Amino acid sequence: YGPLPFTNISPFDDFTLVQIIAGMAAVVGHIWTVFASFKGGTGIATALGMMLMLVTVDMLIALGVFVVVVSISRYVSLGSILSAIAVPSVLYIRENVFNVDIIGYGTLFPFIVAVSFLVIFTHRKNVVRLFNGSESKISFKKKPKS
Repeated sequence: YGPLPFTNISPFDDFTLVQIIAGMAAVVGHIWTVFASFKGGTGIATALGMMLMLVTVDMLIALGVFVVVVSISRYVSLGSILSAIAVPSVLYIRENVFNVDIIGYGTLFPFIVAVSFLVIFTHRKNVVRLFNGSESKISFKKKPKS
């Protein structure tokens, strides 16, 4: 891929930094989209795609957390929030507890934490509804034919 067209004087890896900037721009663009008066979604699907490419193993574990939480609670928002917490947690545990050498960890970790906080921030209304007991649940049953 070659070097960046400018000197990188940051403590971050060059190529990982470019991937993170592109991913962060996509997530922010989906949350505050210009085409909908800066009112977009929660960015969870875009963050999933970004993290799946950057930290595949950690994201697959978080996806497992999502499936288990949604299967048990039937709250998609709760699964999304707990998955957002799981990604940086798993990344940290793999690097620091299990001593897995994750390429670009020093660059990845702060940005993955930032994306996770951003995703949790966009779910703040869902958190209020969860505490109020008014959050809607997903149904796994088929709707009867009319």
